[in-house]
Amino acid sequence: MRQHTPFPLNHRLLGFSATLQDVLRSQCQFILHGVTDEQDPHARELMKGALGWHLLWQVDSDGAAGMRWANNGMLYYWMNQADCEVFHGNASWLVLQSE
Repeated sequence: MRQHTPFPLNHRLLGFSATLQDVLRSQCQFILHGVTDEQDPHARELMKGALGWHLLWQVDSDGAAGMRWANNGMLYYWMNQADCEVFHGNASWLVLQSE
């Protein structure tokens, strides 16, 4: 028996993410460069490269498919522009956000 999902699913391929928490482009950029705090002196300079990150795939929690990420969260796969150009698939970043 199929489970009913009370909210419309938000799976996405490419395009813009529907985030539940933080802005993911800057988060990916910071982590790539070892910055964990927005108050870091390098954070402002790193923000310039944040627009170079692209959403590959967003996977929403889906009870009908038996997928639940933390507390009804979403998985996001991101890749920066340089890796997209040569498609280094192993260079994608997985981020989980949850309510």
